[in-house]
Amino acid sequence: MNKSLLPLSLAVSIFLFSACNLSSDSSESSTTSKKETLTVHSSTNSSNFYKKLEYISSDNSFFQTKVTISEGVKYLKILPSEDKELFEVYGDTLRSKEALSSSKKNVYKIKLYIVDSKNKEHIALVTITLKKQEKKVANSQAIDQDDDYIPNSIEQYLHKNIKNPDENNNSIIDGLEGDPFFEKQWYIHSSGVATNPSAVPTIPEQDLNLLPVYHKYMGYNNGKPIIIQIVDSGIDTNHEDLKENIDFNRSLNGDKVGIPTPGGIFKPHGTMLAGIAAARAFNNVGVRGVAPFAKIAGSNWLAVQSLDALDAAWLSGPGANEIAVSNNSWGKYFSDETIYEDILSEGATRLRDGKGRVYVFASGNARKDNADANTQFIINNRYTLVVGALSFENKVASYSTPGANIWTVAYGGADDFNKGPTIATTYLSGESSFTWEEDEKKNYTYAMAGSSAAAPMVSGAVALILEACPSLTYRDVKYIIAQTAKQIDKENKSWIKNNAGLNFSRDYGFGLIDTNKAIALCTNNYTLLPKEESVENSIEEIEENITNTKTISLTLDKNLKIEWVEATIDLDATNASNLDIYITSPSGTKVKLIQSGTKIGEYYIPNPNWMSGGFRFSTGAMLDEESAGEWSIEIVNTESNNSITLHNIELKVYGHKGE
Repeated sequence: MNKSLLPLSLAVSIFLFSACNLSSDSSESSTTSKKETLTVHSSTNSSNFYKKLEYISSDNSFFQTKVTISEGVKYLKILPSEDKELFEVYGDTLRSKEALSSSKKNVYKIKLYIVDSKNKEHIALVTITLKKQEKKVANSQAIDQDDDYIPNSIEQYLHKNIKNPDENNNSIIDGLEGDPFFEKQWYIHSSGVATNPSAVPTIPEQDLNLLPVYHKYMGYNNGKPIIIQIVDSGIDTNHEDLKENIDFNRSLNGDKVGIPTPGGIFKPHGTMLAGIAAARAFNNVGVRGVAPFAKIAGSNWLAVQSLDALDAAWLSGPGANEIAVSNNSWGKYFSDETIYEDILSEGATRLRDGKGRVYVFASGNARKDNADANTQFIINNRYTLVVGALSFENKVASYSTPGANIWTVAYGGADDFNKGPTIATTYLSGESSFTWEEDEKKNYTYAMAGSSAAAPMVSGAVALILEACPSLTYRDVKYIIAQTAKQIDKENKSWIKNNAGLNFSRDYGFGLIDTNKAIALCTNNYTLLPKEESVENSIEEIEENITNTKTISLTLDKNLKIEWVEATIDLDATNASNLDIYITSPSGTKVKLIQSGTKIGEYYIPNPNWMSGGFRFSTGAMLDEESAGEWSIEIVNTESNNSITLHNIELKVYGHKGE
């Protein structure tokens, strides 16, 4: 029996996803600028004439554009031509199979066969000229001249005085007011006050360290706002604290452009996430988001749950190329479908002019059910940035699902607003039952909690990082976050230190995201990561029974600086959930890939023999170590009556060449 995916808030469980088909439709991606010249040749056949199509593309980026002629395109095909093998057709879209580089050639030429809407045939001679990109990584921004945590560009946009930090003379710095419930948002700025009925005060300075960032970056990007996508249950686009930031041109109702009307069994969820990521600041209502002048592209995919709608949201929707980060605060206990990853891989390598969209996911809230985030193919692939949840005490939240694939953490709050600080954010207009007395319109809530809340904090942070350093690829964003994350709860025994000096935990990933340090790193002569490469090895037909512990060694000859490690284990078991599996790198870093005790059942893992045929586990824990040498995979059978036969093991490492 199939169940629907649900959001990762504490109010709901996690269910299985209903099966559906991927759309084959394609829509325009504005990765290139194009000019179409007049017809240059006509043949004797009046239905067949030549056109010249000229395009300009950025150097070292994927080329993709919808082919248009005045008569409209009905059918498109690439004919034998000089650079035919480098390109492909997808619907009415022409795109390159790899990034085009001027190191190979500056001009690419292909020939297209086109049938128009009137069934006339055309031959188009296509020329693509590469334009050199700026080499600098950092974005030059105006400073905060009056030191009030509002960039000059935003103060000018709001018609404020860029030289006066306290314009209303109330002894409060302008950047710390202008939103009535801002003091309740301890995750942005913790001042040690109680924020909900628990009356438990927050801890000063245990927050996302965003105020230093706000001297320069708030998502405004000099009038070209960074775009954050919320793929969820939909958004209240008329909400007083969101409507100014909604990007209606990139918002989706299902798989079509439109108002992302909230729906499904937890309608408010998407509206709460949108407020955390990008509620508007300084408008004298409500709260503010982590990136309060970013734009919000909404999607109500969670209410629709078709793969057509997901493809539109993650990859092919109008204006998809300009969306910087996609927030996904939903998931399930177990998934082994690869169709999601197929879409993610396209978006991570093609969008943002080949730099890739950043896909942020919540790790889950099933800790008490002994869940492991590594049992979800949706989030244990290298294209995702997986976020766990913290309490206000900077300790792992009681519900946060652990896993070796978690990358970073942010705040999810207490599991009960009567027990500790939770997350203040927007709510469906007029419908909030858990809000402050001052919120007479019932438009806000103090009761949001879960890894669902932590994820949009990271999405907002990523928007600020990309505002500061727009040339970063999705890989660079992940790398910089890992390098600068803050180690918290240092006594937690899950922490390890890898051979490259990076701390890692199955609870915390690389630690609490530190946006300020991340921006400091990427703006200080940061060099983009080299081209991604991979190396792999496998051992097949092992056919050994495991009664206690079995260790298998594999050697990798190619040396890369590690970014991501995948181990696929193929075995038959009475109950595969009774296994602990570890991986150890050539440098000696040992990580638990999967913990024993994951649940078997309709709403959990449906088949006890779930590793049969091969299940992939992954981790970033060995980041910056070297891949060459002997790796080992250790399988521990924790139950004496559990029959295990190991068949095959495959190891694959992604990374880049070192200096």
